Amino acid sequence: MKTEGGSNTAKRRAGERAAEAVEDGFVVGLGTGSTAAYAIDAIGRAVDDGLEVQGISTSFQSRRRALEAGIPLTTLDAVDGVDLAIDGADQVADDPDANGYGALIKGGGAAHTREKLVDSAADRFIVVADPSKLES
Repeated sequence: MKTEGGSNTAKRRAGERAAEAVEDGFVVGLGTGSTAAYAIDAIGRAVDDGLEVQGISTSFQSRRRALEAGIPLTTLDAVDGVDLAIDGADQVADDPDANGYGALIKGGGAAHTREKLVDSAADRFIVVADPSKLES
């Protein structure tokens, strides 16, 4: 079940933290959703400061956000691989005593298939989620 809410501060912090993992020369999968949007913005600021990356968007929304942020875009077909993908989750099981501890639920929206393709092509996958996504 998709949860709504979460503070913008927590989402921004999660997105910016994930963006810190992006290195010069990376091909980066750019996820969809409000928390991933903060990561895209942070990557865009790093590009403004000289970071050279190529992004692969997972949706119309992430494509538009990346272009506005100044991130050069490419496609899965045009690259040999994806170094890092950053995407959000709708729910994360946070109870260490639960059978599904650490499991996460991705949404089933229009971008879901594209997100799965980009995320599975990545050498490394970072899930960004604010505390409102934690399920006990």
